[in-house]
Amino acid sequence: MIKVVQEAIQKLKTEMNAEMEKFKEENQKGKEEILVLKEENEKLKKQIMEMGRKMDEIEQYSRKDSLILSGGGIPEVQSGKHEAPEETREIAKKVIEEKLGVKLNGQISACHRMRNNRRVLVKFQNSEDRSAVYESKFRQSEVTHGDRITIHENLTAKRAKQVQVLGDMWEKGDVVNYYTKNGVIMARKTRDQKHVAIHPDMTREEIVTATEQAGQRPKQQNNPTQNFLRSQTLTSIPSGRVANQRADLEQFVKVSTRSSNKAGRSQGQGSGSQQ
Repeated sequence: MIKVVQEAIQKLKTEMNAEMEKFKEENQKGKEEILVLKEENEKLKKQIMEMGRKMDEIEQYSRKDSLILSGGGIPEVQSGKHEAPEETREIAKKVIEEKLGVKLNGQISACHRMRNNRRVLVKFQNSEDRSAVYESKFRQSEVTHGDRITIHENLTAKRAKQVQVLGDMWEKGDVVNYYTKNGVIMARKTRDQKHVAIHPDMTREEIVTATEQAGQRPKQQNNPTQNFLRSQTLTSIPSGRVANQRADLEQFVKVSTRSSNKAGRSQGQGSGSQQ
């Protein structure tokens, strides 16, 4: 009788050990499958991020010929009056040529007032006109604040949000200044360091690291003529962010542009700061 019980117990142990080994094998297989799924998930995340970057670059490229003009120097639409696209275009041209001092060589291909009717999205036919208007933002030192024209690049939503982050960092002293040029965001930690490109997907911590690791600006030779010209140029550039104004969420609102001949669509947000 005892022998029979011992044999039954041994058989049960053998079966339990076999089940345990089977469970271990299945558990290990499950872990390997989870690891494969995690790797595939990471690859998918990277592919989605890369696709998002490419789409953002394509969208920003489509905005390369446009700017957003705003501020007290932009005439308001009269109450109760509907302003046709042709009228908006003529107003923008007059502001650019008379108040900013830029003679346009080409036409304004599209122009549309944004929600704040003193904010106007302008698309230029000539890329040199666009560059000249953008550079004119630094030549308004003698213009009173109420008549100043604020000029922003027409950034994608992702880049506009990154500019807002930099605006907050500037106010806290984490960066000494920043600016955008042709959709590229640049910033630097100190005036002795070089500007570095800030990618739209960078976190605040990554921005801090990138600007801290930037190299030193090359020291320029002491040339009296260059120093005089530089001093004259610096007096025409306002300090801090352009017009010392905080970023307004409205300037990042997506809008559509209209032309007199053909309705087109171009989404736009504006941002920018002093170089």
